[in-house]
Amino acid sequence: MKTHRILALVAAACAILLTSCASGPKGPTYTEAKQTGALVPKKDKGLVLVYWKPHPLRAAFYRVYANDELITTKMRLGHFYAYDAAPGELRLASTGGSGDAGKDVGTVAAGSLIAGGPLGFAIMAPLAYAARKKDRAGLNIVPSETYYVEMYTGFTREQMRQVSKEAAEKGIEKCRWLNPTQGTLPQS
Repeated sequence: MKTHRILALVAAACAILLTSCASGPKGPTYTEAKQTGALVPKKDKGLVLVYWKPHPLRAAFYRVYANDELITTKMRLGHFYAYDAAPGELRLASTGGSGDAGKDVGTVAAGSLIAGGPLGFAIMAPLAYAARKKDRAGLNIVPSETYYVEMYTGFTREQMRQVSKEAAEKGIEKCRWLNPTQGTLPQS
């Protein structure tokens, strides 16, 4: 009986991994986009490239916010998002849930209570609360400059940090562009 459960879990995990790798945006890689000249900041804007290095074991989608405005719901490992930002302060935030801490805590807490009883609730409810939308990186945008922000897995959730162009180009080179039409980049 235990063998059947283990096999079912392994089969489900494999299906999720295969589905997540086969679906999602198929834009050009950073290297391909850079060669075309498409990743150049506009004269009166700064270009912010938010990326997450490829990794074979994580497939979740994340929401990314710029100054509290949702800019994408599809950020995931192995992808990057280009954002034209107005000069001045830019706050970037992210969340793996809906962005609504009350909704996420309630959903996870109820599911944890049903599936894991009081112990499941006690473990998962604080983690759901920690997953709420929270500012992760702050930048001071200067027109005609390009900024690189790396997303990575922290202790309990995703994190963001500004990195140098040199460091970013090692991690972003194989990432796929989520919003490849330069003329329609979201504006701040």
